[in-house]
Amino acid sequence: MNILVIGGLTIDLVGGSVKRIGGPAYYITATLIQLDEAPVVITNSCKLLEVLRYPYMHERVFAPRDDGVFVFEIRENSGFRELRLVRRGPSINYLIEELISAWVRNDTRFDTAIVSPVFNEVTPEIVRRLNSIADRVIIDIQGFVRRCGGRYCTVVTDEEQFYELLEALDSSVNVVRGEIHEFPRKCRGSKVSECVNGVFDVIQTCGPGSMYVYLGESGKTFVLNPLPGINGSSIGAGDIFTSVLTYFLSRGLDLLSSCARASVAAGLKVSRPGKPWFTLPELELLSHKILRNIRS
Repeated sequence: MNILVIGGLTIDLVGGSVKRIGGPAYYITATLIQLDEAPVVITNSCKLLEVLRYPYMHERVFAPRDDGVFVFEIRENSGFRELRLVRRGPSINYLIEELISAWVRNDTRFDTAIVSPVFNEVTPEIVRRLNSIADRVIIDIQGFVRRCGGRYCTVVTDEEQFYELLEALDSSVNVVRGEIHEFPRKCRGSKVSECVNGVFDVIQTCGPGSMYVYLGESGKTFVLNPLPGINGSSIGAGDIFTSVLTYFLSRGLDLLSSCARASVAAGLKVSRPGKPWFTLPELELLSHKILRNIRS
Protein backbone atom coordinates (compact mmCIF):
# COMPACT_ATOMS: atom_id res chain seq x y z
CA MET A 1 0.00 0.00 0.00
CA ASN A 2 1.29 3.46 -0.87
CA ILE A 3 -0.55 6.37 0.77
CA LEU A 4 -0.01 10.12 0.43
CA VAL A 5 -1.16 12.34 3.32
CA ILE A 6 -1.63 16.08 2.81
CA GLY A 7 -2.63 17.81 6.01
CA GLY A 8 -1.99 20.45 8.63
CA LEU A 9 0.10 20.12 11.78
CA THR A 10 -1.20 22.06 14.76
CA ILE A 11 -0.47 23.01 18.33
CA ASP A 12 -3.71 22.67 20.26
CA LEU A 13 -4.27 24.71 23.41
CA VAL A 14 -6.94 22.60 25.08
CA GLY A 15 -9.10 24.15 27.77
CA GLY A 16 -6.79 27.14 27.99
CA SER A 17 -3.99 25.22 29.73
CA VAL A 18 -3.04 21.91 28.06
CA LYS A 19 -0.68 22.24 25.07
CA ARG A 20 -0.31 19.34 22.65
CA ILE A 21 0.64 18.56 19.07
CA GLY A 22 -2.32 17.71 16.86
CA GLY A 23 -3.91 18.13 13.46
CA PRO A 24 -4.45 15.67 10.61
CA ALA A 25 -0.75 15.45 9.74
CA TYR A 26 -0.08 14.02 13.19
CA TYR A 27 -3.16 11.89 13.88
CA ILE A 28 -3.52 10.42 10.38
CA THR A 29 0.19 9.67 10.03
CA ALA A 30 0.50 8.21 13.54
CA THR A 31 -2.52 5.99 12.95
CA LEU A 32 -1.20 4.65 9.64
CA ILE A 33 2.17 3.93 11.28
CA GLN A 34 0.32 2.05 14.02
CA LEU A 35 -1.21 -0.01 11.19
CA ASP A 36 2.31 -0.74 9.85
CA GLU A 37 2.04 1.71 6.97
CA ALA A 38 4.65 4.35 6.14
CA PRO A 39 2.86 7.16 4.29
CA VAL A 40 4.41 10.03 2.39
CA VAL A 41 3.37 13.27 4.10
CA ILE A 42 3.11 16.87 2.88
CA THR A 43 2.52 19.25 5.77
CA ASN A 44 3.24 22.75 7.02
CA SER A 45 6.07 21.93 9.44
CA CYS A 46 8.92 19.43 9.88
CA LYS A 47 8.13 19.46 13.60
CA LEU A 48 6.03 16.42 12.72
CA LEU A 49 9.26 14.40 12.64
CA GLU A 50 10.11 15.45 16.20
CA VAL A 51 6.79 14.01 17.38
CA LEU A 52 6.81 10.79 15.34
CA ARG A 53 10.44 9.87 16.14
CA TYR A 54 10.72 7.29 13.38
CA PRO A 55 14.01 7.72 11.45
CA TYR A 56 12.61 6.12 8.30
CA MET A 57 10.01 8.92 8.05
CA HIS A 58 12.67 11.60 7.49
CA GLU A 59 12.73 10.88 3.77
CA ARG A 60 8.93 10.72 3.61
CA VAL A 61 7.88 14.04 5.20
CA PHE A 62 7.90 17.23 3.11
CA ALA A 63 7.37 20.74 4.50
CA PRO A 64 8.01 24.26 3.16
CA ARG A 65 11.22 26.11 4.05
CA ASP A 66 9.19 28.80 5.83
CA ASP A 67 7.48 26.14 7.90
CA GLY A 68 5.22 27.03 10.79
CA VAL A 69 2.57 25.38 12.92
CA PHE A 70 -1.09 26.37 13.13
CA VAL A 71 -2.10 27.18 16.69
CA PHE A 72 -5.70 26.62 17.82
CA GLU A 73 -7.38 27.18 21.14
CA ILE A 74 -9.93 24.42 21.73
CA ARG A 75 -12.71 24.39 24.29
CA GLU A 76 -14.94 21.33 24.68
CA ASN A 77 -18.23 21.44 26.55
CA SER A 78 -20.90 18.70 26.54
CA GLY A 79 -19.90 17.44 23.11
CA PHE A 80 -19.68 20.93 21.61
CA ARG A 81 -16.28 22.17 20.49
CA GLU A 82 -15.29 25.81 20.04
CA LEU A 83 -12.20 26.49 17.96
CA ARG A 84 -10.24 29.75 17.89
CA LEU A 85 -7.39 30.34 15.45
CA VAL A 86 -4.46 31.85 17.35
CA ARG A 87 -1.78 31.63 14.64
CA ARG A 88 -1.84 30.61 11.00
CA GLY A 89 0.64 28.30 9.37
CA PRO A 90 1.94 28.69 5.80
CA SER A 91 0.21 27.65 2.61
CA ILE A 92 1.56 24.40 1.18
CA ASN A 93 0.09 24.81 -2.31
CA TYR A 94 3.36 25.53 -4.10
CA LEU A 95 5.10 22.60 -2.39
CA ILE A 96 2.31 20.22 -3.47
CA GLU A 97 2.59 21.57 -7.02
CA GLU A 98 6.35 20.98 -7.09
CA LEU A 99 6.06 17.44 -5.73
CA ILE A 100 3.21 16.48 -8.06
CA SER A 101 5.27 17.65 -11.06
CA ALA A 102 8.29 15.66 -9.87
CA TRP A 103 6.24 12.54 -9.21
CA VAL A 104 4.58 12.75 -12.64
CA ARG A 105 8.01 12.98 -14.27
CA ASN A 106 9.21 9.95 -12.29
CA ASP A 107 6.02 7.93 -12.83
CA THR A 108 5.42 7.82 -9.06
CA ARG A 109 1.88 6.84 -8.11
CA PHE A 110 -0.02 6.38 -4.86
CA ASP A 111 -2.88 4.05 -4.10
CA THR A 112 -4.66 6.79 -2.16
CA ALA A 113 -4.17 10.49 -1.43
CA ILE A 114 -5.76 11.89 1.75
CA VAL A 115 -6.26 15.65 1.82
CA SER A 116 -7.14 17.18 5.18
CA PRO A 117 -6.16 20.84 5.65
CA VAL A 118 -6.96 22.73 8.86
CA PHE A 119 -7.43 26.29 7.64
CA ASN A 120 -7.28 26.95 3.89
CA GLU A 121 -3.61 26.02 3.46
CA VAL A 122 -4.61 23.85 0.50
CA THR A 123 -6.88 24.99 -2.34
CA PRO A 124 -9.41 22.83 -4.23
CA GLU A 125 -7.57 23.57 -7.47
CA ILE A 126 -4.52 21.73 -6.14
CA VAL A 127 -6.68 18.75 -5.17
CA ARG A 128 -7.86 18.39 -8.76
CA ARG A 129 -4.28 17.65 -9.84
CA LEU A 130 -3.95 14.67 -7.52
CA ASN A 131 -5.65 12.40 -10.06
CA SER A 132 -2.40 12.44 -12.00
CA ILE A 133 -0.55 10.65 -9.17
CA ALA A 134 -3.23 8.85 -7.10
CA ASP A 135 -5.77 6.15 -7.90
CA ARG A 136 -8.13 7.32 -5.12
CA VAL A 137 -8.56 10.76 -3.52
CA ILE A 138 -10.22 11.19 -0.11
CA ILE A 139 -10.78 14.65 1.35
CA ASP A 140 -11.88 15.93 4.74
CA ILE A 141 -13.73 19.19 4.15
CA GLN A 142 -12.96 20.85 7.51
CA GLY A 143 -10.03 23.03 6.41
CA PHE A 144 -11.67 23.98 3.12
CA VAL A 145 -14.83 25.48 4.65
CA ARG A 146 -13.47 27.31 7.70
CA ARG A 147 -13.20 31.07 8.19
CA CYS A 148 -12.69 33.43 11.10
CA GLY A 149 -15.77 34.84 12.78
CA GLY A 150 -15.80 37.62 15.36
CA ARG A 151 -13.06 39.59 17.05
CA TYR A 152 -11.05 36.62 18.29
CA CYS A 153 -11.15 34.57 15.08
CA THR A 154 -13.53 31.91 16.33
CA VAL A 155 -13.61 29.29 13.60
CA VAL A 156 -16.96 29.01 11.82
CA THR A 157 -18.17 27.07 8.80
CA ASP A 158 -18.81 29.01 5.60
CA GLU A 159 -21.59 27.51 3.43
CA GLU A 160 -20.47 29.51 0.40
CA GLN A 161 -17.00 27.99 0.64
CA PHE A 162 -18.62 24.54 0.79
CA TYR A 163 -20.42 25.05 -2.54
CA GLU A 164 -17.29 26.51 -4.10
CA LEU A 165 -15.42 23.41 -2.96
CA LEU A 166 -17.96 21.05 -4.53
CA GLU A 167 -17.89 22.96 -7.81
CA ALA A 168 -14.10 22.96 -7.93
CA LEU A 169 -13.68 19.28 -7.09
CA ASP A 170 -16.35 17.78 -9.33
CA SER A 171 -15.16 14.29 -10.32
CA SER A 172 -11.57 14.71 -9.09
CA VAL A 173 -12.25 13.02 -5.72
CA ASN A 174 -13.70 9.66 -4.71
CA VAL A 175 -14.76 10.23 -1.10
CA VAL A 176 -15.72 13.42 0.73
CA ARG A 177 -15.82 13.27 4.55
CA GLY A 178 -16.78 15.82 7.17
CA GLU A 179 -18.61 16.43 10.41
CA ILE A 180 -22.30 16.90 9.78
CA HIS A 181 -22.24 20.52 11.06
CA GLU A 182 -19.64 21.39 8.40
CA PHE A 183 -22.23 20.79 5.68
CA PRO A 184 -24.98 23.32 4.85
CA ARG A 185 -28.21 22.60 6.73
CA LYS A 186 -30.06 21.52 3.59
CA CYS A 187 -27.35 18.94 2.87
CA ARG A 188 -27.23 17.22 6.26
CA GLY A 189 -28.21 13.66 7.06
CA SER A 190 -30.64 12.01 4.70
CA LYS A 191 -30.72 15.20 2.60
CA VAL A 192 -27.09 14.90 1.52
CA SER A 193 -28.16 13.62 -1.91
CA GLU A 194 -29.72 17.02 -2.62
CA CYS A 195 -26.29 18.67 -2.62
CA VAL A 196 -24.16 16.24 -4.60
CA ASN A 197 -24.54 14.96 -8.12
CA GLY A 198 -23.64 11.33 -7.59
CA VAL A 199 -20.04 11.68 -8.74
CA PHE A 200 -18.44 10.79 -5.38
CA ASP A 201 -19.29 9.17 -2.04
CA VAL A 202 -20.01 11.34 1.00
CA ILE A 203 -19.56 10.48 4.69
CA GLN A 204 -21.07 12.69 7.39
CA THR A 205 -20.01 11.86 10.93
CA CYS A 206 -21.52 13.29 14.09
CA GLY A 207 -19.50 12.14 17.09
CA PRO A 208 -21.79 9.88 19.15
CA GLY A 209 -24.67 10.57 16.75
CA SER A 210 -25.64 8.73 13.57
CA MET A 211 -23.29 8.61 10.60
CA TYR A 212 -24.71 9.12 7.10
CA VAL A 213 -23.00 7.45 4.15
CA TYR A 214 -24.05 8.44 0.65
CA LEU A 215 -23.00 6.11 -2.16
CA GLY A 216 -22.56 8.20 -5.28
CA GLU A 217 -22.90 5.34 -7.75
CA SER A 218 -26.27 4.12 -6.46
CA GLY A 219 -27.56 7.40 -5.03
CA LYS A 220 -28.52 5.63 -1.78
CA THR A 221 -27.86 6.94 1.74
CA PHE A 222 -27.20 4.57 4.65
CA VAL A 223 -27.28 5.29 8.38
CA LEU A 224 -24.77 3.73 10.78
CA ASN A 225 -24.81 4.20 14.54
CA PRO A 226 -21.46 4.31 16.37
CA LEU A 227 -20.67 2.30 19.47
CA PRO A 228 -22.76 3.46 22.45
CA GLY A 229 -21.42 4.63 25.80
CA ILE A 230 -18.24 6.29 24.53
CA ASN A 231 -17.05 9.22 26.66
CA GLY A 232 -13.97 11.41 26.45
CA SER A 233 -12.28 14.06 24.33
CA SER A 234 -13.06 13.86 20.61
CA ILE A 235 -9.92 15.76 19.55
CA GLY A 236 -8.26 13.78 16.74
CA ALA A 237 -11.11 11.28 16.40
CA GLY A 238 -12.14 12.53 12.97
CA ASP A 239 -8.60 12.21 11.64
CA ILE A 240 -8.32 8.68 13.01
CA PHE A 241 -11.63 7.87 11.29
CA THR A 242 -10.20 9.12 7.98
CA SER A 243 -6.95 7.16 8.29
CA VAL A 244 -8.64 3.87 9.22
CA LEU A 245 -11.22 4.38 6.48
CA THR A 246 -8.38 4.80 3.97
CA TYR A 247 -6.52 1.77 5.30
CA PHE A 248 -9.45 -0.59 4.75
CA LEU A 249 -10.56 0.91 1.44
CA SER A 250 -7.01 0.43 0.17
CA ARG A 251 -7.28 -3.22 1.16
CA GLY A 252 -10.36 -3.72 -0.97
CA LEU A 253 -13.16 -3.46 1.61
CA ASP A 254 -16.38 -1.77 0.58
CA LEU A 255 -17.19 1.71 1.86
CA LEU A 256 -19.78 0.71 4.48
CA SER A 257 -17.56 -1.97 6.04
CA SER A 258 -14.64 0.46 6.05
CA CYS A 259 -16.79 3.15 7.68
CA ALA A 260 -17.85 0.74 10.43
CA ARG A 261 -14.24 -0.08 11.28
CA ALA A 262 -13.27 3.59 11.12
CA SER A 263 -16.12 4.48 13.46
CA VAL A 264 -14.94 1.89 15.99
CA ALA A 265 -11.38 3.24 15.82
CA ALA A 266 -12.55 6.82 16.36
CA GLY A 267 -14.74 5.78 19.28
CA LEU A 268 -11.97 3.81 20.96
CA LYS A 269 -9.61 6.77 20.58
CA VAL A 270 -12.13 9.01 22.37
CA SER A 271 -12.25 6.58 25.28
CA ARG A 272 -8.45 6.11 25.50
CA PRO A 273 -6.10 8.98 26.29
CA GLY A 274 -2.96 7.25 25.01
CA LYS A 275 -1.67 4.88 22.35
CA PRO A 276 -2.43 2.33 21.12
CA TRP A 277 -5.79 3.89 20.36
CA PHE A 278 -7.14 0.57 19.04
CA THR A 279 -6.13 -2.85 17.78
CA LEU A 280 -7.09 -4.54 14.52
CA PRO A 281 -8.90 -7.42 16.28
CA GLU A 282 -11.03 -4.85 18.12
CA LEU A 283 -11.97 -3.18 14.85
CA GLU A 284 -12.96 -6.47 13.26
CA LEU A 285 -14.99 -7.66 16.23
CA LEU A 286 -16.79 -4.43 17.16
CA SER A 287 -17.52 -3.30 13.60
CA HIS A 288 -20.01 -6.14 13.23
CA LYS A 289 -22.13 -4.56 15.96
CA ILE A 290 -22.40 -1.44 13.81
CA LEU A 291 -23.04 -3.26 10.54
CA ARG A 292 -25.81 -5.40 12.07
CA ASN A 293 -27.91 -2.28 12.67
CA ILE A 294 -27.27 -0.46 9.40
CA ARG A 295 -30.35 1.04 7.76
CA SER A 296 -31.16 2.95 4.62
